[in-house]
Amino acid sequence: SRWSIGGILAGLKGSGDTQTSSVGLTGLDLEQLSIRLGSPEKRRADPALGDLSEEKVASLLSREGPFANVFSGFEHRPEQEQMLAGVTKAMYHNQHLVVEGGTGVGKSMAYLLPAALFAISKGQRVVISTNTINLQEQLMNKDIPALTAVLEESGLVEGGVLKAALLKGRANYLCLRRWNHLARSDSPTIDDARLLSKTSVWMQNTVSGDRAEINLSGRDFGSWNHISAGEKGFCPGLRDGSPCFLRAARERAEQAHIIVVNHALLLSDLARGGGLIPEYQHLVIDEAHNLEDEATKQLGFSVSQEKLDEVWEPQIRLTTQIRQAIAAEGLASSVRQEAETAVGDVENEGAKIRQIWARLWAEVERFQANQKSGSSDNSQQLLITSQTRNTQSWTDLRLAWENLDVGLQQAAQNVGRLHRLLESTKLPSANDQPALVMETANLIDDIETVREQFSSILGNPMDDDIHWVSNDQVRGNATISLNSAPLDISNTLATELFHHKDSVILTSATLSTEGSFDYFKSRVGVGSDSEELLVGSPFDYQKAALLLIPEDMPPPNSDRYVDAMVKVLTDLGTTMKGRTMALFTSYASLRAVAQRLRAPLMGEDVQVLAQSIDGSAQQLMTRFAEEPNSVLLGTASFWEGVDMPSGLLKALVLTRLPFQVPTDPIVKARSDQYESPFSQYSVPQAVLRFRQGFGRLIRNKEDTGTIVIMDNRITAKNYGNSFLKSIPPCTLKPSSLMTVGQLAAQWNA
Repeated sequence: SRWSIGGILAGLKGSGDTQTSSVGLTGLDLEQLSIRLGSPEKRRADPALGDLSEEKVASLLSREGPFANVFSGFEHRPEQEQMLAGVTKAMYHNQHLVVEGGTGVGKSMAYLLPAALFAISKGQRVVISTNTINLQEQLMNKDIPALTAVLEESGLVEGGVLKAALLKGRANYLCLRRWNHLARSDSPTIDDARLLSKTSVWMQNTVSGDRAEINLSGRDFGSWNHISAGEKGFCPGLRDGSPCFLRAARERAEQAHIIVVNHALLLSDLARGGGLIPEYQHLVIDEAHNLEDEATKQLGFSVSQEKLDEVWEPQIRLTTQIRQAIAAEGLASSVRQEAETAVGDVENEGAKIRQIWARLWAEVERFQANQKSGSSDNSQQLLITSQTRNTQSWTDLRLAWENLDVGLQQAAQNVGRLHRLLESTKLPSANDQPALVMETANLIDDIETVREQFSSILGNPMDDDIHWVSNDQVRGNATISLNSAPLDISNTLATELFHHKDSVILTSATLSTEGSFDYFKSRVGVGSDSEELLVGSPFDYQKAALLLIPEDMPPPNSDRYVDAMVKVLTDLGTTMKGRTMALFTSYASLRAVAQRLRAPLMGEDVQVLAQSIDGSAQQLMTRFAEEPNSVLLGTASFWEGVDMPSGLLKALVLTRLPFQVPTDPIVKARSDQYESPFSQYSVPQAVLRFRQGFGRLIRNKEDTGTIVIMDNRITAKNYGNSFLKSIPPCTLKPSSLMTVGQLAAQWNA
């Protein structure tokens, strides 16, 4: 259904004291907005700092240093000094460094301090990339302000010199021109109208235009795409001087010493050859254990049945708005006729494409069904190989693609004709014209992107890419997609990142397997000549952590496995009064345990919080913190990046060794690159994931708790020793399914 937004906007206009500028934004004083956005102060260099030695920088963290003077609770950590010295040396000597810092080292300050001093002394930028929003917020809101105070206290840097900026992908920022264009529409959807209303108040005061400042619900995100700066495309606002949140964010980054980004933006910038992040030569990648997965995601793509709606829905609204614009008085009849013909051609070709599109996806489903026929493979994904391409169903699919490609090519040409007409003709309603020109250019770009994606899978596939068909559930609806990912990202990162940058520091708490960085370095393309540093945790795990591996635990494929998990979690939940988190490797297993766990724990006044059943990951984290008499069951995101308040979590259960699903197309294709796939690829991957899960329990020196490993393969299989050797030495006690709860209670007494 459709709404009129006119009533909402009428209330924003005021009494005529605001002006409509070139972007024509009703109700917003653009002069005041320009003042609010301002111009960032130029980045300053202080050559007098010189090339600081590792000892000089490390002295700032000494017991008598400025950190201790500024922060009363400052704790001197030799491990932090060790990491800081390594980072300082790498930056000033233009070296790449792989550094693992155990939990509690204080990694962020160990790289922020040398990065800031280097950037100020050289007048250069240092980019810091994180994988999670939480770490970005910690850096910008806590660590960098603390660092600024310390540098000023030390006397090394004048007050206000250090400049830091957070830069996100362009889709995070509101586009004033697109907002105005949608607001002028006669027929926005209910979702669009709701978001216009919500953002109309917010944008009166925002300085960043970042969507993170407002509470967007699931349905809002689709509408946000209609008013955001988008992922790519033509935008006159970036160049014509009108107020622009994206341009303001980039200008702040241009003048910053420290630019904080996420891995997605970092890798997108690499993939397109730059332009998204200001030029830089020094980079710190925190949470670097996620680098390969994020590079795989950013260098790959997925195109689904719903993609046509994403591309063509804006076209429907666009052609309606163009018809309204050319119907206004004052346009020559010949021009109006030409424009109406061009609009009609776009609409007619769109109708044809919808039919061809449906036929193509019918062939995709038929192709997948034929390949699965007679197979014992029940997975929802099908790897496309040279053998599957040599079938009649693949030939039929290619024919359907060729027909679609012709239609998409014609559609792009038709929209291009309309775009050129809008560029060369002055419309009576000039306020809308720049937005119409921008939207037609973006539509052409979207069509060409879809053509390229289909061609790379169905037309001319590359040997070093992985392609597959996937059946998924999206918002409760079954959907099918074609997918592509790079087989190996190491060469791309080696040539596009490590060979072009003076210094790249990669850090995380989990980069090594059995004390070696070889596996990680081979996966991400770090050269063998890079520096390495392994810094242990300052925590005493033998005093803090009890490790239990029940000797009578049945194997994971046993019928008694779920019974055993329910038994242990019931006992832990009861004896610990909740305060327990269990990490699963599959939702099916999590659901089975959750269903049987609720009743026995309910009688003990302990609740079960199961991911995706009782709420999202963030919702469950909040509830667990507020109601610790809970047993939290999580998978996927809970294996890493979860920081509970100190003392809250007392028992951590790792239900299985976190091996990747062997039938996953990416896992299967990459495994085939190794002579011994299991030992050379699967085990190291699982060990790194296991270490992330293990690290959820002890987060500071006061924490204590029990870790229960409920996968007997860790002792029954030879490779299990790789997992045990990868974690700090804990107190290990003999245990059984019957004694886990009692032992945990005694440890935490």
